[in-house]
Amino acid sequence: MEPIHIAFLLFPNVTQLDLTGSAQVLSRLGNAKIDLVAKTRALVSTDAGLDPLPTATFADVNST
Repeated sequence: MEPIHIAFLLFPNVTQLDLTGSAQVLSRLGNAKIDLVAKTRALVSTDAGLDPLPTATFADVNST
């Protein structure tokens, strides 16, 4: 079975809990591939100072 592809948009000052809380819940689907997507693969600051590293860019997501 193909995995379910889930993309979370990263942008400056994104609310960290909205991002990581949702990712935690959806990661438990078992057959899910989660990407953190931003314009580039540079670190993105959240409102809590946590700087996640994107796993994909907009171009990567559009090509799949």
